[in-house]
Amino acid sequence: MNNFISSPFEYENEYELNFGLQPLSVEGTVRFILSLQGEEIKKCYPCIGFEHKGIEKLAEHTSYHQIFELIKCLSSFNVLSYKYPYILLMEKLLNIKPSRRVQFLRVIFAEIERILNHMKIISAMAQDLGSDIPKIYEIKQSKKINKFLSNKKDLFQIGGIKFDISDKELEEIYNWSRKKENIFLNKISYLLSENRIFKQRTKGIGKISKEEALSWGLTGICLRASGVSWDLRSSFPYDAYSELSFEPEVLEEGDIYSRYLLRTKEISQSFDLITQAIENIPKEDFCPISLKELSICPVPGELYISTESPAGELGISIISDGQTTPYRFHIRSPSFSHLQALNYFGKGNSLGNLVPLISSFNLNIGEVDR
Repeated sequence: MNNFISSPFEYENEYELNFGLQPLSVEGTVRFILSLQGEEIKKCYPCIGFEHKGIEKLAEHTSYHQIFELIKCLSSFNVLSYKYPYILLMEKLLNIKPSRRVQFLRVIFAEIERILNHMKIISAMAQDLGSDIPKIYEIKQSKKINKFLSNKKDLFQIGGIKFDISDKELEEIYNWSRKKENIFLNKISYLLSENRIFKQRTKGIGKISKEEALSWGLTGICLRASGVSWDLRSSFPYDAYSELSFEPEVLEEGDIYSRYLLRTKEISQSFDLITQAIENIPKEDFCPISLKELSICPVPGELYISTESPAGELGISIISDGQTTPYRFHIRSPSFSHLQALNYFGKGNSLGNLVPLISSFNLNIGEVDR
């Protein structure tokens, strides 16, 4: 745990307040030191170190196979999305190209996980603002999604996937995605999107301009809600995304409401991507690739690969010296940049607006305290 040293007060009637430890929309434990003048936030220092795991340094003393287990510690909700860039990076280093069927299956389950993540953030934001009803519909819909993701945490493997997905299961996913049978998405259209109180708490608050979003290194929803059309799935497509037709959803306002609304739009977009992927997936023979018995020693070099995780750009950089463990291992996590930016974007807001502002950033402290 880091020691925070208070700075001298700069304003009259200024005082400090500890804020935390776990807002419902934040995965993990976070602490902010707020400097307040009345209800106005003057400073908003994020304290990093509550969940320090040392994953990057541990990875430098861990074999390439076992790094999978370390990456799982970053998030308990988006395991497939967090393993994705590491798998693509290792395939690039080892010069392995997975089959087209594998590429489509990865896209399908990555988008299913994206839908689940966006639903959790939206319902948590509603709870942070005092409404529990969206959470009820999110739980109901999550049961369906968790059925598809059951026993799939280890599905993505270097060079392929652990096991093939049956045609029956793909047909069930296809019928679900094509009909857009999302009770949660239908209900929040009037529970939140057109709710007068929800709009008052989110519209025009926490605005981020295009220039500010770029200068602070924001990615994902936080960047696209400020008018920047940047989505790695279309800007630098990986796996089967290059064979799917879609345009990134973009809004211009850059406020909390825009970041919420963009998540609802991306849920619908993910349904379309899943439908397209299943319609175009080839019916080739499945040949599982097992590298467990091999000693992976990539050629010396440096490589960085990133993917569009539900929270934003998630990248992994490795420097290899030809050994069975990486010489250097680094994770570029979206929450790290977003957490630092909250000190800037939190200033000038009232204390009551801080919770929805944090909720709109989709923070995962596990990937910050690495």
